[in-house]
Amino acid sequence: MHRTAIGIVALGTLAGAAWLQWSGSEHDALLGALARAGAILAAVWLAYDALQRIPLIRLIGLPILVVLVVFSRTAKWLILIVPLALLVALFWPRIQGKR
Repeated sequence: MHRTAIGIVALGTLAGAAWLQWSGSEHDALLGALARAGAILAAVWLAYDALQRIPLIRLIGLPILVVLVVFSRTAKWLILIVPLALLVALFWPRIQGKR
């Protein structure tokens, strides 16, 4: 059911973007948002079975890291965040295996 719902929402957002494109409206920001969201949802729909096998920590950790890097105001935080994220990414399977 989840995969079907993701597919229906992806088609709805892409249809909304197409309708806005061909109607010639002035809502360019909404058109861009619908097109991007539809493309991302379509990619998630295609990769749904593979995403089921990825551990939850990796699905959550990568977007959090991206947000931290994008919104960090100074390079001082990047010097701390990037090596720490690389260490966790490299040694996480070994930490999980020792339990």
